[in-house]
Amino acid sequence: MVYKSLELLAPGTQLYEGLENILKAKTGALIVLGDSDEVLELVNGGFRIDAEMHPAALYELAKMDGALVLSSDAKKILYANTQLTPDAMIPSNETGTRHRTAERVAKQTGQLVI
Repeated sequence: MVYKSLELLAPGTQLYEGLENILKAKTGALIVLGDSDEVLELVNGGFRIDAEMHPAALYELAKMDGALVLSSDAKKILYANTQLTPDAMIPSNETGTRHRTAERVAKQTGQLVI
């Protein structure tokens, strides 16, 4: 999974460019890469987008408060502005809501969470 993650996040990729835009704007985001059943069971509300991923779209959708769910190959944005509801019993040392949710989603699903 590490090599696949590095490949998806490498400079020059659409995902990298989208993340760079989010970082430059200092807005932050919670992004899950993976459309497994384990991930989709955690999706609560938001909007089903199901559209090709472009850096500008990722940046604009990240401005909303909720999480983004991308396909496992990062070629499609599946959901935006969704609340993720991982198991609250999964331990976390994070104090921020977004960071705690990200850690729990990653632990529960095994998917890459940014």
